[in-house]
Amino acid sequence: MAVYFLAMYVLGASVGPYATGLLSDFFTRRAASLAGVMESTQAALEPFRAEGLHTAMYVIPILGVILTVILLAGSRTVTCEIEKMQDWMKSTSNAE
Repeated sequence: MAVYFLAMYVLGASVGPYATGLLSDFFTRRAASLAGVMESTQAALEPFRAEGLHTAMYVIPILGVILTVILLAGSRTVTCEIEKMQDWMKSTSNAE
């Protein structure tokens, strides 16, 4: 759980907005180039910023689905791990 919370707070809260901004800038430039705009100035890219941010925000639900799969896979192993630990604890207490 400690690793999970570290990843949530350090990667999610700290790096997440920065990475979303980078993705937004990438998709803004891509939308502008697809529309035929070759300039990379603030004024030339402004009409495409909303589209870039909108596309970048699709990463959030995708990462949510990936996290759900990972947590589900992890939850499937908990019962087996608890049984192994209890067996180990019983064998060590019987050995004494």
